[in-house]
Amino acid sequence: MLFIAIHTHAPELCPAESPEVVKKTVDMVASEKHAKKTGVKVLGSYSAPPEHIHFFILEVNDYGNIIDFFRPMMKIGTARIIPVSELSKTVTKFK
Repeated sequence: MLFIAIHTHAPELCPAESPEVVKKTVDMVASEKHAKKTGVKVLGSYSAPPEHIHFFILEVNDYGNIIDFFRPMMKIGTARIIPVSELSKTVTKFK
C-alpha cells in the first residue's frame, strides 16, 4: 500500500538546534538501513524547514511498519499518515 506521511513538530522542539538530535534522527529515519529494518520502502522524502514539516511517500505491506518507522520521531512531533492510490486507478473506478 502507498501512504503519504506528514510529520510536523513545534519550532521549540525543532531538532535543528541540537546536532546530536539531528544526527540521531538522520541515522534512524532518513537512513535506508532504518527503512529496510522497519519494512518500509521510502519512495520520496521532502522537507519544508520554515514550516517544520517533513513529507514522506511510503510503500508498505503492513500499517504497523509505518509506526515502527516513525517511532524515533514521535518524541519531537506528530505524523499524519494517509493511505493513497494512483489517481489513474482511482478515477477509473468512477467511470
